[in-house]
Amino acid sequence: MTARLTVFVPGLFGPLTGIAPEVLEPPPLAALERWWSLGQPESLSLPESSAPEQVFLALFGLPYEGDLPGARLSLAAYGMEAASGSLWRADPVHAHAGTVDVHIDDRAIQPVTARESDTLCRDFNRDFGERGWFLQATQPGQWVLRSKQRLQVSTVPLSRALGRGLEGVMPAGPDGARLRALLNEVQMWLFEHPLNEAREHQGLAPINSIWPWGGGLPGQPGRDWRALWADDAFYRGAGCLSGSDLIAPVPADGHALVPALPGSGEAILVLDALLRPAAAGDVGAWYETLTVLDRDWFAPLLDALIQRRVHSVHLAGAAHRGFTLRRRDLWRIWRRRRSLSRFISSGAGL
Repeated sequence: MTARLTVFVPGLFGPLTGIAPEVLEPPPLAALERWWSLGQPESLSLPESSAPEQVFLALFGLPYEGDLPGARLSLAAYGMEAASGSLWRADPVHAHAGTVDVHIDDRAIQPVTARESDTLCRDFNRDFGERGWFLQATQPGQWVLRSKQRLQVSTVPLSRALGRGLEGVMPAGPDGARLRALLNEVQMWLFEHPLNEAREHQGLAPINSIWPWGGGLPGQPGRDWRALWADDAFYRGAGCLSGSDLIAPVPADGHALVPALPGSGEAILVLDALLRPAAAGDVGAWYETLTVLDRDWFAPLLDALIQRRVHSVHLAGAAHRGFTLRRRDLWRIWRRRRSLSRFISSGAGL
């Protein structure tokens, strides 16, 4: 018996905002085109515009209450206890003022160092702690915001806010105004912080805001996952809650992954390198990244399927875009090869 592998690739089918799919000229993607030409289509019972994190939790079989459980999963990934009050994942970002609107562009943020993270969290707690607001770092570029008071707020994950105007994606709900007011204060506080002055002297974009999201509560996983590979704490925290035997960062490529697959059961891999170029509509970067994924991941996994080293591979990119390929499907040579442009979405879903 061999393992069944799920590969979740947010951004695999777009959207490339404002770009018509019919004008795109995809690069040659030998493995990927074979995958979705021969595989069985899969669809989740979710709206097509669902955020990548919602799609992942549906694949994973992890229910949640209210918002996405971004903060609590991120804490679980590092074995940290969730404190009382309300919690949100709070990612450091760069808010860029354009000619029409302000939008979040976290690609402009160079990696936040441990020293920078410790300094900003310490100073934030000093200046905002008396009012019941606290920042905690799970790792340098991923923080958790806590309010000592329980607040009813609905949020939008950073993956849905990237590259978009902020109207319609700011915190909402009965207590949304309180969180929005805090964000305004934090932006002014960060503007005056010496750390950002030092970053600008180094030619780095300032960390001029945080993006709070994911204040919900996770339920009990409904599927038994033997192994999970992911880089973001949100995904790894789900593996911790499910009691997975192996939870690890994404390895170098598919050749390194295949020997680590369990001998049986289910495993899941998250490849999120396409998310930001898709959200930004950066076709060049998206194509370049997709070509690398086809060579380094999809081709080796296809070979593993041919060699019976994996039972099946479920490739999922969005709520209504997924394909399961089994070894017997490889014999369907009469099926017409289908190109990427058939599946690319210019809509809201990732």
